[in-house]
Amino acid sequence: MATKSLITQELDYYHSQVITVSDDGETVTGAVWEPVDALYKTKLAEMYKIKDRWKEIHQEVKLYVPNGSSVLDLGCGDKEILNTIVTNDYLGVDLYEGADVHHDLDKELLTWDRTWDVGLMVESLGFMLDPNRILTHYKKYATNWVITVRPLDPNHNSVKESRVNIRHAWTRNLLIEFLYNHFDTVNVSDTIYTNIETYGNGFPKPFLVAVCS
Repeated sequence: MATKSLITQELDYYHSQVITVSDDGETVTGAVWEPVDALYKTKLAEMYKIKDRWKEIHQEVKLYVPNGSSVLDLGCGDKEILNTIVTNDYLGVDLYEGADVHHDLDKELLTWDRTWDVGLMVESLGFMLDPNRILTHYKKYATNWVITVRPLDPNHNSVKESRVNIRHAWTRNLLIEFLYNHFDTVNVSDTIYTNIETYGNGFPKPFLVAVCS
């Protein structure tokens, strides 16, 4: 069985320094991120160098991005998704240095004088300090949004076992409820699985794709 990558081990360590988990180990009950925030985000950006998992996720995402759409990508990493989607109008925002806009999305809110056809948040919303703040502000900049998350199962096992480097997570039903606070239309796919062996207990690992407008 594969072991966790060094980057993931470091992320787990930073997370363990700040979160409080219930006695049964199933639910995150609180967190204070400030002491490790900068280190956490540095390591998070480095995770974009782990390619195979992202390539599989992007194959799913591209199904919801019509060719030629203008795209705003929040949490774009190194823009690997451009090897999958077809567009000449793309803006990627991330703390990764290769982003079009090098920016920490947890800091000041960005504004633009235009909108895009599709907004993407590919496995980024759960890593943000305040997902409500992000969606409330940025949702107006795209007609449709495609959001992927790694979900909790009904027993929150992902917190207990292998999802400790995520700040926010939802079960499928809770994700739908959360997104309806921000969008009129929400469609969440069945859980998708990739076929790649990776750290921890390997694949398949669950992902949800939410298409919102």
